[in-house]
Amino acid sequence: MKLRVRYFAMFRDIAGVDTLEMDFTGRKVLDLRKIISSANPEFERRGMLIAVNERYAEDSMDLHEGDTVAVFPPVSGG
Repeated sequence: MKLRVRYFAMFRDIAGVDTLEMDFTGRKVLDLRKIISSANPEFERRGMLIAVNERYAEDSMDLHEGDTVAVFPPVSGG
């Protein structure tokens, strides 16, 4: 299936791109997390968060053709 992966903040700098169209053979967010982390181990060390179609996603969530996935660092506010 095809997914659009968007990187934000420092992850955009680490990946060297802001958006990536990818063919994905897994089913779950966890499968995608493993692929992203293996390509960029620094992502997991920095606490990668994932949203699918603008909603925070648990690792057990199913992915579908055409989903947009956002990858970003933890957010803090004050």
